[in-house]
Amino acid sequence: MRSAHTMLSAFTLVAGALAGCNGAPSGDPTGQSQARLVVSEAGQDSATLHVTAVDDATAATVVDQTITVEAGSAKVVSLSLEASGYTFAVEVLGAGDAKIGGGSAHVDLQEGVTTQIALAAQIDAGGSAQVQIGADAAPVIQGVSASLQGDGTVQIHVDASDADGGALTFFWSGAGFPSAVQCSSTMSIPQAAVTASSVVHVVVQDAQGAASSADIALASVGGDVQAAMSAGASTASCLDAQAQCNAACGATVVLGSVTSADASCLAACGLSFAQCANTSTP
Repeated sequence: MRSAHTMLSAFTLVAGALAGCNGAPSGDPTGQSQARLVVSEAGQDSATLHVTAVDDATAATVVDQTITVEAGSAKVVSLSLEASGYTFAVEVLGAGDAKIGGGSAHVDLQEGVTTQIALAAQIDAGGSAQVQIGADAAPVIQGVSASLQGDGTVQIHVDASDADGGALTFFWSGAGFPSAVQCSSTMSIPQAAVTASSVVHVVVQDAQGAASSADIALASVGGDVQAAMSAGASTASCLDAQAQCNAACGATVVLGSVTSADASCLAACGLSFAQCANTSTP
């Protein structure tokens, strides 16, 4: 397993000098709902996990997947589920698909909120396994606004919230940014960066590393600038890379919740996500 320092070095990006931080009003609310399973194995062997989810209201099994994850790594599986309460159960499978460990937890999924569900397995030297499950609601990106300033810059503001009321960190890339940059919910880019195909990417991350992303299309209209937001076009590989980066930072599942890891290390993971979202855009 690579150390947190190695992952941090690999994902650290230098912020460009073309963007600045300021304040501005919020935009119109929007959102999406999904469950994001982050499956990890902290031991020395790969792990195969049989994951099920039962709707507590109907007793229907809505998830039944077998996921294999390599030692010291993480994998992300995105699921679309109705807003409801679910019981997630995990069985760690050994030779001949025999159960060598497991666990379960209740998770409430809210409409308009992406819930990150961490499923952490660890196989010990004796061949038995421990499983920990934690849930963390990812930030909700509610809206965006943009306006042309008197100094020849375009100010972009993203309105986002955390279901738990925690602090959020914002990462930006795309038009006007030579590389990913960490800042506040508001950024300024040169007016010259706004063209007919200008897109800015934003990643919003909470203290536990759960993140949401959005693409912001900019257009010059009637002497001002308009912004239209859509769901982030980041690929599954971007989420996988971020999950592995978070795991290397020491983010773990303890007592049913996801604990915070080193803030500077998680910031590097957010920067890498923003840069990946930029390079993954068609």
